[in-house]
Amino acid sequence: METFSIEKPENDNQKRVYLIYDKLDEDKVSKISEYINNKGIKVVTSIAQENKVELIDKHRTNLVLSDGVLIFHKSGHEQWVKSKLKDLIKTPGFGRTTPITSQVLYLPDSKLTIDKKLVSNQLVIAENAGEFNESVLASFVEKINN
Repeated sequence: METFSIEKPENDNQKRVYLIYDKLDEDKVSKISEYINNKGIKVVTSIAQENKVELIDKHRTNLVLSDGVLIFHKSGHEQWVKSKLKDLIKTPGFGRTTPITSQVLYLPDSKLTIDKKLVSNQLVIAENAGEFNESVLASFVEKINN
């Protein structure tokens, strides 16, 4: 049986946040991305991939290599966000060997009915957070930098 493994290069100590959002929300995440970058953390996404295979591969790689994950959900379908939450649970199968340091489901102005089976005890759900909520982001970033 072949083992699936993704590893950071040994000399790469850069902290990373994987910012996950639907293409419909691309214009709404710039302030969040800028805030995180200004805290010295690299923001990675997978939205710009050309084809579906590349998108899935980049998504899984980002889940394995990132120190934090922020899922931003405003305009997409509820099923989309549920699939991303399922992916957080599957990260050990993608090759992740340690828990993700900080996880946030960021809901600017919506509430979702989330099945408790999809939510780990590490996930913070920020409901009605507005498009930019510095206190939610500060707590998220602090966990990554400690």
